[in-house]
Amino acid sequence: MSLKLGDTTETVSGNSLQDVALQFRQIVKEALADPGELTPDGRFTSFVTPGDLESAKPGRKAGYAVIDPLKFICCYGSHRPGECAPVVLEIEIPGAFKPSQADREALLHQAQQQRTQNAEDAAQRAQAVWAQCEIDLRQHGYLVARGVLEVTRPLGGHCVRLFPKNSALVIPMLDAAGKLWNRQAIARDGRKKFLEGGRLEGLGVWIPGPPAAGQRWHIAEGFAKALAVYVATGSPCLCSFTAGNLGAAIAEHGAAITPRGTIAADSDAAGKVAADSALQRFPQLKVIYPPAGAGDWNDLLVKNGMEALKAALLNGPPQHEPPAPLRREPPDPEP
Repeated sequence: MSLKLGDTTETVSGNSLQDVALQFRQIVKEALADPGELTPDGRFTSFVTPGDLESAKPGRKAGYAVIDPLKFICCYGSHRPGECAPVVLEIEIPGAFKPSQADREALLHQAQQQRTQNAEDAAQRAQAVWAQCEIDLRQHGYLVARGVLEVTRPLGGHCVRLFPKNSALVIPMLDAAGKLWNRQAIARDGRKKFLEGGRLEGLGVWIPGPPAAGQRWHIAEGFAKALAVYVATGSPCLCSFTAGNLGAAIAEHGAAITPRGTIAADSDAAGKVAADSALQRFPQLKVIYPPAGAGDWNDLLVKNGMEALKAALLNGPPQHEPPAPLRREPPDPEP
């Protein structure tokens, strides 16, 4: 995430960065929710917000907070649309040395190099975990609850594996060249985790594989949703893992084949924002939403069955059509 100072004059002050951390935590707690102990190290902390507590899906942490000692700013907000827009505050410490612009640029370059190294380290961990996983998915509780166990079994080894030590599903997170950068682990109760420090932007996984030339394809946010869309349509479906990664995943994996693509979007606020943003970048795409009150695409499968899911995906008209190409008006006929 890139932090930018706006026109705000809000500040958080203290005699040291530790004092600033305490004051900033109290500000975030009063404005949104308690983020827990904050360290002034420039790293984002995720925390549970009121919207997460109301969500039916476990393990969500939409809140974020960071204290950046290089830029002398703090930032907090929520990834959940409409809950809390990003707030940036300047740090004030009497007599504190603030680095020059050149020093800041050098420090930021070092931080970027560290993030790159962290991503490479996470990729090695993900590859090691993937190699230890088993193909047999057994009776995994999450797949059973989401109604996709039987359709997932043939994909074991390619799109998903089972980590035997804790029986978590492991989903590979790949770039367009097929390099494994990260992994999503899904516990039996549906809790999901990525590797700390790992890359996320642009990564995805095709279910069951990339589309052939001229073949139609879909993209969906989550693994179970992408499975449901693939089974119902018979078309490859790209899993982007999060709503925020939807556009980046299309750019990485599907930018050259957008005329054949459809966004199987979530109907919640985050899903609509992600779909609208992707359409601005790739206007040739189509987008379709689940019927009102049905939840997401996998919810529709669980509640109403495969035939209802197929009808919604295949028979329901897309709710967005790309703009028609400009055509020259024909001339008047010869007399």
